[in-house]
Order: sequence, then structure tokens, then C-alpha cells
Amino acid sequence: MLPLPQQNWEHTMENQLIAEQHNYNQGEQVRLAEDHIPLLNPEQRSVFDKIVEAIGNKTGQTFFLHGPGETDKTYVYNTLCYFLCG
Repeated sequence: MLPLPQQNWEHTMENQLIAEQHNYNQGEQVRLAEDHIPLLNPEQRSVFDKIVEAIGNKTGQTFFLHGPGETDKTYVYNTLCYFLCG
């Protein structure tokens, strides 16, 4: 049997990258989502809506967004992040 931890190592050894990602301005994320969502083209909006619906319904679906370079896949990813963090 392994010994039990003697202190809260998770708190002591906080991962700076995770802490940085948790330190965001929620109001700014809402504003960014509001700015970006209307600019999605119909195909991007369809993908965005399906992903948001799956998250809302907790379906556990997995999505893979693919396409040639310069088709704004990162824009869709970022818009999803703004929306979900807002």
C-alpha cells in the first residue's frame, strides 16, 4: 500500500499553464463570441451549432473539424472557445 500524501500537492505544485488558462475575463469572452458568431459562414455555423448542441445535451459526441489550409478552422475553434467560456 502506498503512503498517503502529507500535504495538498495539487495546491502547492499548481500547474502555471492550467492556472493561466483559467484566468480569463468572462465578459470579454462573451463579447468576442458575440462578435465572431455572426461572421461564421453557413457551413461553419452548422458545425458550430452541432457542437454546441452536443455539449448542451451531453451526448458525448466527438467532432473532427478538417479541411484544407486557410479555411478558417481555427476561427471556428476560437469562436467555440469564446462561446463556451463566456
